[in-house]
Amino acid sequence: MLSEFIIKCAEPKDKGLILDFIKKLAEYEKLLDTVEATEELIEEHVFGKNAVTECVIGYYKDIPVGFALFFRNFSTFKGKPGLYLEDLFVLPEMFTSGFTMNPV
Repeated sequence: MLSEFIIKCAEPKDKGLILDFIKKLAEYEKLLDTVEATEELIEEHVFGKNAVTECVIGYYKDIPVGFALFFRNFSTFKGKPGLYLEDLFVLPEMFTSGFTMNPV
């Protein structure tokens, strides 16, 4: 089953999908009423000229099932770049329908 799972870089056309995943994550966390994100803000900050974050989308059998939103950072103490994972969300039904991510 894992061979049918792929991760793709999000594209501007995915802004509605990203917002949908953000809302599903917020609903899962019982924080839906706090979401202020819009498609316009996602377009500006994820895909715009001065984008500050990146996003990937996970697909299972060509169906979007999750996303990860992250940005690059820099550790002053280590003197090295890093990556901060802001959000990672996978549709809960992926774990209840027999889909498992077993180690290879």
